[in-house]
Amino acid sequence: MRVNLKRFILFAIGFLLVSSFSFSVYADTLDSASNKFFTNNNINETLDAQSDVYAIGNNLKFAGKVEADILAAGNNITIETESVGGSIRVAGATILINSNVERNINAAAASVEIKEGTKAKGIYVASGDVNFNGEAEDLFVNADTVTINGTVTGNVKVNCSKLIIGENARVDGTFEVRGEEEPIILGDFDSSKITFDKIITDYDNESLFAGINIAGKIISLITAIIFCILITLFCSRYNNRACEKLEHRGWLPFLIGFATLIVLPIAAVLLCITIVGIPISVISLIIYGILIYLAPVFTGIILGRFILKNMNEYLSAIIFTLIVKIITFIPYVGGISLFICVLLSLGVFIQNTFEAINDK
Repeated sequence: MRVNLKRFILFAIGFLLVSSFSFSVYADTLDSASNKFFTNNNINETLDAQSDVYAIGNNLKFAGKVEADILAAGNNITIETESVGGSIRVAGATILINSNVERNINAAAASVEIKEGTKAKGIYVASGDVNFNGEAEDLFVNADTVTINGTVTGNVKVNCSKLIIGENARVDGTFEVRGEEEPIILGDFDSSKITFDKIITDYDNESLFAGINIAGKIISLITAIIFCILITLFCSRYNNRACEKLEHRGWLPFLIGFATLIVLPIAAVLLCITIVGIPISVISLIIYGILIYLAPVFTGIILGRFILKNMNEYLSAIIFTLIVKIITFIPYVGGISLFICVLLSLGVFIQNTFEAINDK
């Protein structure tokens, strides 16, 4: 699982960056409800943000102050803000963070460096290489090579191939390590504090499984983009109506979707009892399956229009479809996200269907 996650992050983020070729054409900076949105190839901003900051691009660099969260995706990301009032959540190829963070840091990348000026409550990282020199209450890392040379006042949990504990490392709580090699201790850190679980790796089977897993994820992302473009092109009115429903009564599509998720399969089975009802049942189940399969795409398109109203509709749809799809790949969180997407997809379809019938 560790190696799969690392490689998947590299491929998924790489694909996200390839798709960002159009940022140089549709570069935009938006302010909405005190939130700041940045989309460009190269972003270098000194912030004074009263609310959240959202950014996606190639090279991102931020300084200044942010009172809420920073959410960013890109190739090279540098966050050297004086303070962040919320959390930092970033995904990229290389990430460098040097900031006083009120809450948590979540990072996924090929390389992550937490500088010594960084303070946060919880730091959660999935990466290839991680270099931690900051201060945190808890530190959870899943990576290939990890270097810890900072202070953790709570607990540390690391899954890795290689762990290096620096001369300045301090851990006050529990220290759990699951790795292929014994931790390397450079200073006088007390090794008795470390609970080490050695990983026995079957490299041939792991490489094969990783390759299949990565290929499946890439195909899934490419397919999602194709459907995203087609749905945006041919279902513009449908998408506009869906966005309107979120604006007026945002809770209703999810409620209707939950009812549909439970009731429709039962109704379809009952219809099969009669010969006349079999075709209706089959068609209903096919539509039901398509809506579930395309749920992340529909959600991405709708969120793109809802959040980035002034952006090109194709670009906003692709950006949010990729974000939603990548989130659904994350263990545990992905399942919850997919469930929410399914509810929205089914609920919006039922609402639009009844509206179309009433219009006629």
